[in-house]
Amino acid sequence: MKTLKITMVAIIVTFTAFSAICSDMTDDKPKFRQTTLITLDQAIKNPGMVIAIYSQVNPDDLTWLVGKIYVAEVVYHGQLFRIKAGYGTWIHFLRNKINEPMRAVSGLKYKD
Repeated sequence: MKTLKITMVAIIVTFTAFSAICSDMTDDKPKFRQTTLITLDQAIKNPGMVIAIYSQVNPDDLTWLVGKIYVAEVVYHGQLFRIKAGYGTWIHFLRNKINEPMRAVSGLKYKD
């Protein structure tokens, strides 16, 4: 009976150690990104950011947000930006897609 108890303890210790080793091999450590909250007016000052917004923001997401504030998540140079603006500002920005990068370079502002 004593031998059986020692064998069972050895089996439990072995399985526990094996589980700990296997869990370290399979778990990837999460990669955290720095998140920055900016307004759309700040974002349009950077032409590269403007292009990233146009490529990553879907205008169809705005259809149910009439009169509200929308926060878009855009990844630019490996960093996550949350860009905040009102519904009218987003619609105006997305409709003027062709002229916006030039406005961003020249520093011109637009009205809501």
